[in-house]
Amino acid sequence: MNHYLDWEQVSNRKISPDGSQILYTRRWVNKVEDRWDAALWIMNRRRLAPIASSRKASNARWSPDGNRIAYFADGEPKGTQLFVRWMDAEGATSQVTR
Repeated sequence: MNHYLDWEQVSNRKISPDGSQILYTRRWVNKVEDRWDAALWIMNRRRLAPIASSRKASNARWSPDGNRIAYFADGEPKGTQLFVRWMDAEGATSQVTR
């Protein structure tokens, strides 16, 4: 029998404009709160790292120049909001919608 609560999913894979990175959504079952949670991850040749964690982080897209990503996640006011993350060393994130 499969262990449903141990499942994870990878979806919405997007390659950066220069081809050096892959952005994707990782989903897993939150056993404590009985729901699916999600986080955005980025992979390059050297490392794998989370970049946004939220119950609903999803639908990430690269900017044409590869300097930013836009994605949906839980925000304020309560609900799904649009965020932008700069892909430089600081990695600043801004909520765009309210």
